[in-house]
Amino acid sequence: MAESVAELITALGDNRSTLEEFRQLLQEEQRCIVDLDLSGLSTNGESKEKILVQLQTLNGICQEYLRRAGMELGLAADCSLTPLIARAAPTVRDTLLKLQNSIFDVAGSVTRLNSVNRELLQNSLSMTGRSMEFFLKLLHSTDTYGASGQMAEGTAQVRILRQEI
Repeated sequence: MAESVAELITALGDNRSTLEEFRQLLQEEQRCIVDLDLSGLSTNGESKEKILVQLQTLNGICQEYLRRAGMELGLAADCSLTPLIARAAPTVRDTLLKLQNSIFDVAGSVTRLNSVNRELLQNSLSMTGRSMEFFLKLLHSTDTYGASGQMAEGTAQVRILRQEI
């Protein structure tokens, strides 16, 4: 087995482990959102930032090892993992394929969790905004007589009922 392929396997394993940590942080973030735990959400955000920096570094390392291994196996310098797996020795092909599939699985899970968390936060903020509007209208209502002489419930915004001032 070529040295760069062994390094690539190690780096891909580290990448998968770090993605798994990120997935766990997203699950914790979801719990914080549901429980309205703002301090936990803040702490979780800091942890996610650290993991994202690690992932970015690991991605660069994996790309470099992938480039080296590809060149050793006679592939282009910008090859992806799939053609490299096809050219790899049978002894490492299965390991690389399992790593690739597990990374895809964890990355898909991360994407789904991130979408759910985004929707939870958006819905929560939307509900908060609507609640604020409701209470502002109650606190700052302006009662005015309408065109038919009945009381017209106003809003916090100014409007002209009869086009007269």
